[in-house]
Amino acid sequence: MAAFFCIFKFMKNSFTPISQLGRLAVLKKLDKYKGDSFLPINLLGKKLTGLSVSNIVKHYGANTQICQQCIQLIEGIHFDLSYTPLEHVGYKAVSQFSNECYAENGRPISLSCVLSIPNKVSVEMIQLIMSGVNKACIANKIVFDNKRFHSNSNQITIHVHGIAIAKEDRRSCIDNVQTDDAICVSGDLGAAIAGLRILMREKKFWQDSGGGEFQPDLGDYEYVIQRQLMPKSRKDIIDCFEEFDILPTFISHINMGVINDVAQLCEKTGLGAHIYQATLPVAIETRQVADEMEEDVDKYAYFGGEDAELLFTMSEKDVDRLFTLFKDFTVIGRMTDTDSALTIQTSNGQILDLDDIKS
Repeated sequence: MAAFFCIFKFMKNSFTPISQLGRLAVLKKLDKYKGDSFLPINLLGKKLTGLSVSNIVKHYGANTQICQQCIQLIEGIHFDLSYTPLEHVGYKAVSQFSNECYAENGRPISLSCVLSIPNKVSVEMIQLIMSGVNKACIANKIVFDNKRFHSNSNQITIHVHGIAIAKEDRRSCIDNVQTDDAICVSGDLGAAIAGLRILMREKKFWQDSGGGEFQPDLGDYEYVIQRQLMPKSRKDIIDCFEEFDILPTFISHINMGVINDVAQLCEKTGLGAHIYQATLPVAIETRQVADEMEEDVDKYAYFGGEDAELLFTMSEKDVDRLFTLFKDFTVIGRMTDTDSALTIQTSNGQILDLDDIKS
């Protein structure tokens, strides 16, 4: 997998300074990125620019609620350009934005992207980022409403903000969570941190070898690297919830590790939770990386941060029904009563608390 890119390669090949074309000409080049064009024109305001809130409510019904979400990715904190293709950065930003909307059991419909960029960023690099944003918008049926950029002295910052719609009677709410609700996760856990561990190892090898144009063959790690660089949001399970009228009691976007999300769920509800370690869904590729690194794969699953999966709770009856309709989810535990805490049962039956697994 040729995923190991370096910003210096972009700077050397096809580097057109923004000043050479001018701001307006660069914005003109970005006009072609429109995302998904499914929205009817009657949702637009009188000037046909931007979405009209009143028209959205009129089109989707009186019980439609409009939610706003925003996410920000900062170079050096959320992504490293020595191994992250710029198109992937744009795609990842929208995936995270979309999952935050899906955590409201809502549908993202429109977004804007604002770039804060230093002089090292060329016209071509801006186009790559916006191309990634556009592809993710199409995948999630989102209108790419506005693109802007301004100068920054240090690092690239990508700010994505937009709106989602949700039916009032289908909004997930922390107050709905009850004792004995199943705790579920979509997909598998820990793959993103496994991919990051491989990329960091290869970057160190590249630095130790003197730099230059180093592009190792990462084919054996394609799955975990993709989960780190270009995670896909979980529109599919939200589609299933809507199509078959299944309503989770709570949904959250896993972006700081599943244990962190469960701990926050316990804190906000005042309930406890019991997690079964043996049921945590971990891909074979993730296990292989952990073995290679001589690290605990369970820690990957517990604390890996950017798998772009959803955690949700629901009644036992709804779990049984969902199993017949959608296969890519796993029950990992149960909510317990108010006198309980977050506990983890290991495969050999040992009961651990949060401090135990952090040590």
